[in-house]
Amino acid sequence: MNRTIMSLCNGLLRYHLGTIAMGSFLIATCGFIRALLERVQKLVKNKDSLIAECSMWSLRCCFWMLQRFFIFISSNAYIMCTIAGKGFFSSAGEALGLLTRNVLRVIVLDKVNNVIIFTTVVCPQLFLYLQFFFFFFCNF
Repeated sequence: MNRTIMSLCNGLLRYHLGTIAMGSFLIATCGFIRALLERVQKLVKNKDSLIAECSMWSLRCCFWMLQRFFIFISSNAYIMCTIAGKGFFSSAGEALGLLTRNVLRVIVLDKVNNVIIFTTVVCPQLFLYLQFFFFFFCNF
């Protein structure tokens, strides 16, 4: 069993570490550009140029959406990489193709996931708040 684990770790370091690094690099590059744009926006904010301010807001919005897209695609590319054993970009292409072919399923699963997460977070908290209220504020 120890030899199996070592061979899996060797394969992980040899083949998949570059994939993880590439996805992280894309996300970090978008984050760095967004930070630069925020710094430039602070410098432009003191000026009275409406066009510069609007263009900075639109650039920040575009890079925010691009960063979110890279995060979404990277997570799915990592899954496809572990399934198919291919590189980052080919796995990202396959993941994007799979997601576009099954758009309705992705939306339904996302909404079902949101409902499940909401109920597992809110219901226990609500239950504890009600216990707290009845314990401390109601006289039995």
